[in-house]
Amino acid sequence: NGIDGNIWNPEKDKLIAKKYSIKNIDNKLLNKKSLIDKFGLEFDETKPVIGMISRLNDLKGFDLVQKAFKDLMKLDAQFILLGTGDKKYHTFFEKAFAKHSDKFAFYLGFDDQLAHLIEAGSDMYLMPSKIEPCGLNQMYSLVYGTVPIVRETGGLADTVDNYDETTGSGNGFVFKKYDAASLLVEVKRAINLFSTDKKTWLKIQKVGMKNRDGTINIDTGYIGNPNLIELYSGVIEGIKILKEKFGFLIVVISNQSGITRGLITQEDVDKVNKKINDILVHGKTRIDAFYYCPYHPEFDSEEKCKCRKPSPQLVYTAAEELKIDLKKSFFIGDRISDIECGKNA
Repeated sequence: NGIDGNIWNPEKDKLIAKKYSIKNIDNKLLNKKSLIDKFGLEFDETKPVIGMISRLNDLKGFDLVQKAFKDLMKLDAQFILLGTGDKKYHTFFEKAFAKHSDKFAFYLGFDDQLAHLIEAGSDMYLMPSKIEPCGLNQMYSLVYGTVPIVRETGGLADTVDNYDETTGSGNGFVFKKYDAASLLVEVKRAINLFSTDKKTWLKIQKVGMKNRDGTINIDTGYIGNPNLIELYSGVIEGIKILKEKFGFLIVVISNQSGITRGLITQEDVDKVNKKINDILVHGKTRIDAFYYCPYHPEFDSEEKCKCRKPSPQLVYTAAEELKIDLKKSFFIGDRISDIECGKNA
């Protein structure tokens, strides 16, 4: 499980109209135009394109999309859907395409090149799943600077932080209740921000593109293959300075709910952690300890989930076992749950 950075990467993607990165994100607009032109829609860079790539069934949330569809078509946005699944949805979306061809496009089936173009050319990505143990498209979207709009469930909840107008934090838009009204609220909120505050929108895009696991290694999803590990530039040097110059112990604390979901095993996580340390040892440094919580509240008891961040339980465990003075320690992370965990400790 995980993203292959050689395939899903806007800097390397050979299937999109124009490659781009966080440094030249303006090139993303050329992919938007290419996507719009492909379906004969009118191109307007001020109007957001909302993409969807999915199996068309109830578990993926298309009962909500169907219920909200009339209201979605009233919004100042364009929608592009790629997928196949239940025949009732084939019929519904084909009729919708014929009726709303000025702002809704539907491709029945799957096309890999089109999937890449949708990720690169859309401004937002809608993923309203009822159940989503892992989910990859929201992670692709983050990498491509395509802001995800998701329901808070499973892997979507783990990877997308709801944008908070007060703090400015977040990398997407999240709704909790499984109903069409809640979906519409977040879609409207995303469209409003896109239309009224380009500076903040760009910040959210860049947060998603930059924080792909945040602190040590680039996130490729629930990594079960140590060969997918890629450390951020400067990590080795930074850890060496903290350990050698300032005498800090370096401890990694993570949520690994992919274990309880059956997406990865504890052995996989241990191998990945060993791989990280092998790379660091080659650079003459190392992480002193790894702690992780394998549980998730959707699958396990509240008692088991007490180790899950933002709970500070594993911080206390590390402090006791390694004799760490928390008052003289720092907690670094890239997620809201990380910051809350640090505050709670």
